Amino acid sequence: MTRPRHRVPPTAPQAWPRTSSSCAVPRGRSPPFTPLPPTPPHSWPRPPPRPRPPPRPWPPSERGERVPVVSELYDAAVLRLNAVAREPLNQVSRRERAALVERLDHLLAALAEQPAPLDPISSSATDDVRSLLASATGHVRTAARYLPSPAPRPGPAADHLTAAAAAVSAVRDTIASHRDHDGRPVTPYAYTYSDRAARDYLTRRTAELAFHAGRAVHVVAQGAHHPGIPEALDRARSDLNQAAVYGQAGTRSADSGAGALPLALPVEPVQTSDVHLTAHVPGRIAEDCDRLSRSAYETAHALSHHTLSGSDLQHIARWQAMSRLLAGRVLLRVADQHPDQSTASGMREAADHLRTTARAWQQAASTWHHVVDLADPSAHPKLPPPSYDIVRRGEVVQLPQVVPHPAAVLTRTTAVRLGQLLYGPKWTPEGAKQPRPEPRTAAEILADSRGEGPLAATLYRLPATGWQLATATPTALENLRHRLVTDSIDHRLAQHDPRRRFYPATGRQIEHLHTAYAELPRAETAAAAALLSVAERVGTAVPRAHLDATAHQQITSDPTWRRAPASPPAPGHAAFTRAARSVSVATTGTSPLGPRRAAPLPAAGRGPVPVVSAQHQVRRR
Repeated sequence: MTRPRHRVPPTAPQAWPRTSSSCAVPRGRSPPFTPLPPTPPHSWPRPPPRPRPPPRPWPPSERGERVPVVSELYDAAVLRLNAVAREPLNQVSRRERAALVERLDHLLAALAEQPAPLDPISSSATDDVRSLLASATGHVRTAARYLPSPAPRPGPAADHLTAAAAAVSAVRDTIASHRDHDGRPVTPYAYTYSDRAARDYLTRRTAELAFHAGRAVHVVAQGAHHPGIPEALDRARSDLNQAAVYGQAGTRSADSGAGALPLALPVEPVQTSDVHLTAHVPGRIAEDCDRLSRSAYETAHALSHHTLSGSDLQHIARWQAMSRLLAGRVLLRVADQHPDQSTASGMREAADHLRTTARAWQQAASTWHHVVDLADPSAHPKLPPPSYDIVRRGEVVQLPQVVPHPAAVLTRTTAVRLGQLLYGPKWTPEGAKQPRPEPRTAAEILADSRGEGPLAATLYRLPATGWQLATATPTALENLRHRLVTDSIDHRLAQHDPRRRFYPATGRQIEHLHTAYAELPRAETAAAAALLSVAERVGTAVPRAHLDATAHQQITSDPTWRRAPASPPAPGHAAFTRAARSVSVATTGTSPLGPRRAAPLPAAGRGPVPVVSAQHQVRRR
């Protein structure tokens, strides 16, 4: 029995999809072709773009700006308050007025903490100003009770008040940066506000800000909706005006030179590059000098664990000599094209003093020629290759690669900056063997330095800082004298083995080092006086000179800076071996802080020299 066949009912013709030629086509009549809708091109799904982070606020030194000093911070606050006094604020909303009153509260609170920030001893004028500022702050807070919550974006007037309060707070932070968290000084300028005249300067400038803050309070009080707001703000303005009167009358002996105090920068190695603009060179030279000044203070008072080694002192002396020579050439270049003969003669005289200082630094560097520091032998005389017996016994070791002190890197950076100011941004000290490039014109140098006076004031920082480095060096010598060895035949003692190349440095050699550095302060003082004379001839005030004079006076009276060189008995070989082994493994290896490989220090390379035996001595062959 067969199953019945079921016929499929006819259906409408279907559209065939497009196929390749290899596909079978049904026989018979082809159905009408209906193309498929176009397929969009395939693309991988991309994640939504991430929001770009806001640009990092670069510090002023990296943006090419100069770090402001105390007087400039006060001036910035005055400009901001004057801008608020010119704003029409009688039509602002209640919430905007509440934001302005809140900013005034922050400003007056910062001003009340300003006089005598680091010394509890204060004058009657300072006490009067502080009490009146506290009273004005209370009246401003009374006015804030009649206002609603402040607006999130009140307007430009509130921004000016915020910037003024930030500048006032920056003054206190600048003064406090010269001391550590325990209140101990870290720079020689920490004692700037230890006398009455310097503290009166802070009180006088605070009284000036109180007067301008009173004008801002008067503008904010106009157009208030509640009668209690103008009444409270008028009382605050009256207190601020009284504070201005008392502060100005009681500080007639204020020392304006105290306003030249800069921010205490950390002692860290700073490099320069040919992409930096030459217009930023003067400001960065001043910052390098501030770092070197702090390094000298830390060396004299043993505040840093990274102490100066003998190689560091030798490198510092060489770079200091080069920077003095380049500074003298800058002055001679400007003097040759200067129309005023009086100013030109003063520049030539200052250049002569700088050359004398360069010779003194070079003499100090040459004293280290046959002296090696076992803890950092990167600067050493040329050594012969090891003998076959030493190699066969496996006594050949590599000299340790010690991280250079930041002061050694900073002195090199300062010399490079002066060369860039004279010859252009492409100049490097490693190209000294090549033909000397043509110096820049005097007009270009003066344009980057902003005139003859600012140029002399910038170059003055070199001898002022060099004086401090030379004064602190005897302390560094006493700390490392037990590690010094020498290969000089002239100073060899009779009891030492003649087969040994190196032996302990004698007291006579240590005395020669002290003598070489003892002649530097006199030469640096003469160079600084000559540069200040040039600035005075062109009518440029150098307030930093008053600050340095106070610091140098404190240094001279401090016995820590001038430690008398003692003459203890020379230690034996065991002491030198222990000193050599005391080199920390963490401080060896390739230094990320030192100059780049393309710009090594001007001494024997810091690379490994396998010429020293296991006992850090080499037999003479």
